[in-house]
This record gives sequence, C-alpha cells and structure tokens, in this order.
Amino acid sequence: MTVTPRIQPLLEGWGRRLPITARSAVLVAALVLLASLGLALRNEQLAEQAKLEQAHVQVRILAGSVAAPLAFEDTRAAQDYVDALRADPMIAAAGAYRLDGTLAAGFTRAGAVLPRPNRLAPTVILDNSVVITAPVVEAGTRLGSVYLRMTVESWDRRALRYLGIGLVVLMVSLLTVVLGTAYASIAEANARLEQEIETRQKAEEALVQSQKMEAMGQLTGGVAHDFNNLLTPIMASLDMLQRRGIGTEREQRMIGAAAQSAERARVLVQRLLAFARRQPLQARAIELSDLVAGLGDLLASTCGPQIRVVVDMPAILPPVVADPHQLEMAILNLGVNARDAMETGGSLRVTAAVTGPAGDDMAPGRYVRLDVADTGSGMDAATLARAIEPFFSTKGIGKGTGLGLSMVHGLMLQSGGAMRIDSAPGRGTVISLYMPVSDETPAVVAKPGEIAPPAANAGTALVVDDEDLVRASIADMLQELGYRTVEATSAAAALEIIATQPAFDVVVTDHLMPGISGAELALRLRDSHPQLPVVIVSGYAETEGLPTSVPRLTKPFRRDDMAALLADLA
Repeated sequence: MTVTPRIQPLLEGWGRRLPITARSAVLVAALVLLASLGLALRNEQLAEQAKLEQAHVQVRILAGSVAAPLAFEDTRAAQDYVDALRADPMIAAAGAYRLDGTLAAGFTRAGAVLPRPNRLAPTVILDNSVVITAPVVEAGTRLGSVYLRMTVESWDRRALRYLGIGLVVLMVSLLTVVLGTAYASIAEANARLEQEIETRQKAEEALVQSQKMEAMGQLTGGVAHDFNNLLTPIMASLDMLQRRGIGTEREQRMIGAAAQSAERARVLVQRLLAFARRQPLQARAIELSDLVAGLGDLLASTCGPQIRVVVDMPAILPPVVADPHQLEMAILNLGVNARDAMETGGSLRVTAAVTGPAGDDMAPGRYVRLDVADTGSGMDAATLARAIEPFFSTKGIGKGTGLGLSMVHGLMLQSGGAMRIDSAPGRGTVISLYMPVSDETPAVVAKPGEIAPPAANAGTALVVDDEDLVRASIADMLQELGYRTVEATSAAAALEIIATQPAFDVVVTDHLMPGISGAELALRLRDSHPQLPVVIVSGYAETEGLPTSVPRLTKPFRRDDMAALLADLA
C-alpha cells in the first residue's frame, strides 16, 4: 500500500500526536466492542418499535374488517377476516368480540389462548410478545373489540442473528489489540534505538573532540618543549647583557625590547603547555580565599573603572590543591576575558562554595567551585562549543591569542579538577573552576628575601643536557654564581664522570634526554650519592616516578631563578 507524499506527512504528524501503546490498543478494542453492543441494543429497540407499529396496523385493519360482520351478526365473515391473519406466522392469537363480550371469531396457535372479555387490556408488551386490543367502531357506534397477540423473537434467536456480526467484531477487536501491541512494541523499540543512536552519536562526537584535543595537546606540547629549549639560551643571554650593561644606551633599549619579547614568548609557551596539560606545576595546599582576596585590587585595575568587581569569598573554605602562581594567572585571564566581553561596562563577581563532582569525568570527592561571572554579551552555542580550543578567539586581530580559556581548562585538568562554562547571548558568562579539596594544612610561605651575592668559589657543578646551547647557557649562569662547571651531553656520560670524579657540589640536569632521563639519573644518584643535590631542569610536566622533593627549574629561567633555588639547597 502506497501513501501519497501529501498524505504521508499528515499521517506521521497524527502518529506523533497520538502515540499508540499497548494500553491504547486495548482501549480502542474495548471501545469497538462497546460501540457494537450499543448499536445492537439500539437496533433491537428500533425492531421492537417497528413490531409495535406493525401490530397497531394489523389491529386497525382487523377492526375495520370485522366491523360490518359484527354489525350484521355475520359470524362466518368475521371468522374469514380473522383467519386472514394466519398468513402472518408471528401472530399467535387473534379474535373479534361482540359488544356484549362474547367471542364472534378467532384463532390461536403455539399454545396461545384468547382471553375472556373482561380480561381485555390495552397495549401490553410481554417478554416475547405484544398484546393489543382495539374497539370496533362503525359510524360512531361501538360494535365490539378485537384482540391481537403478536410474538417477538426470543433472545436466543436474536443472539444467533447477531452471532456472525459479533464474531467479526470480536476478531476485529482482537486484531486491533494484537496489531496495536505489536506496533507499540515496535515504536518503543524504535524509540530506544533512536535514543541509543543519539547517545552513540554524542559519545562519538565527544570521542572525536577528545581525540582532536589530545592530538592538538601533543602537538602543542612538543612544540612548546622545543621552544623552551630555544628560549632558555636566548633569555639567559639577554639577561646577562642587561646585567652587564653591554652596549650603548640605544643598544640597551633594543636588548630590553628583545628581553620583553622573550618574556612574552615564555608566557605564550606556558599557556601552550597548560593547554597540553604538560606544564610543570608546583601544586600544593593553598588557602583559596586569601589568594583570591589578594587579587581583588589587581582585577579591579585590570578591568577598569567601567566594570564593578565584587569578590565575595566565604570566610572559611577548605584548602585546595593548586599551583598558586598558575591559578592567579588563570583568574586574571578570566578577568581580562570578562572585561573584553563588557565593552560598555558591567559587573564581575567572584564567588566560591564547597561542592561535589560536576560530572562523570571528575573523580569522586569534595571540590571548591570558584565562579567568575560577568554580565557581558555571552556566547552562542557555536562559540561555546569551541571556547576551549587553542588559538580560537572572537576578538579582533592582535587583541588576543585565543589561549586564555584553553590554558585555564588545561590547568584545571592537570590539577585534578575541571572547568565548566555556562553562557548564552544576552545573559553573560559564568566560568566555574573546580579544584579538589586538600587534606593537608597549607604551608606558610615566607616572603623571599634578597638573593645572596654570588660566592667567589661556590663549588663544582655538573651540567647535563643534550642541547649544546642550553647546556652552555646553564653553565654560564652557574659560573656567574661562582661555580666551576663540568659539562655532560647525556646522563650516561654524567654517571661515568661522577664515577671518576665524585667531588661535585650540585648536579643540574635536563629531564628529557635520549637514553637515561634526568628523573632516572636523579634517582640513581640518590641511591649512590645521597648527599649530592640534584636539580631537574625541564619545560615538561612528565616527571613520573620522580619524588616531589627533588628540586626543579622550569624552562626558560633566569640566573636569579637559579640563584634562588641553589640558595635554598645550601
């Protein structure tokens, strides 16, 4: 059976508005049965009315026919008129009575009897017959009465008459139930299948997005690592030129400009590593309320006078696990994004609360949710879907790198938390940062003092790095700090040198090197030379298996960073 294109959408729309279920199919079948029963009853009522009308007609005909015989006492003619009704098998008894009540003519069949004259009654409907009496009148003179008893079909005969139709109706009802139940099962299975398909499509989209982000993370992480190696000697050389004041005033300005560009490149690389979740973090237990409260004035100055900044932090919050420096940078990035979204002014509100996981992608436990909410223009669905992609930005050329949200997202994931975005055009944006609650007591961090001047003879340092320029830059820093340096191009070479010349005061080693890594070298030296300090230098976060107590320097770094770390080791 084919359905025309114009009718098919109507049927599909009707099917969606009136979904068929097993219960509705049973209800339809019950309604069909009830309707059939109602029609049968109505049909019987009409049949009874028709039978009554027929009896009245027969009585009137009989009364008109026997009027003359009764008037002339012609009993034979009266009997002939009465016997004429025998042709109707439904008439069980008929009779004509004189005015004095005597029977003038009549007949009976099937055990019926003619009543006595004093028992003549008006129209009576019995169980299986209709009894009617009528006067015989001629020219206004009553001559007598007539009696008629007409039988009606019994209930069993009526049931037999409806048996065939009833069977058809019953079969239609059963077929409706069967087909409706089957259709409902198919519809339910189809709905489950559509839901499974939709769930699978969402899972596939999430997997594709995850794979894309992972691939981009690996790419950016590798590029950032290489840039760190390139920036380390550049920043070290520019730092040395600035300290020594080499060149004219104009050349010093150029060196300063180059140093600023190198610093901006360092920040850019750190954001790339944060997105790739490979930046070295100094995660520890921190007091979030104190950290955010300290950023209030900086956020206000960053956002400008047109934006009202409200920092509403609870007085008591459990400590969280985070890198305080990176978290400050993340919050400032969110403040800058909020400022750019509120060109005509607005408000920025920072709040926090203790909560649980915000999805299956988060580990069970307690979290502190930090909300950064603005009243800006908000993001549409398309922008929201790409908000954390690196280098994606809605700002104009030169107004943003597109790494702000991606850096914050990567930082939260690397810290064991998560980031959520709630935004819509016209109602602003809420960025929620989830940070795991720490069981440790936050350490009191002392303010850094002045770095001690380089010693004339600080000792001997072993520098291990497979990159010649990086190794040379680190060696120059150490020499300026008063160390005599020995260089090794690999961890294996460093172990050979230490075996023949064990009198070293510190070992500064790169982490990612061919063969033995810097982390493995540090662990070996901890076993063989437990008193020998080892410093890991890396632009990566992959230092698995390395105890957190091993000092680390993040590439690129300056001489002052190296001096501060070595001063702590002394």
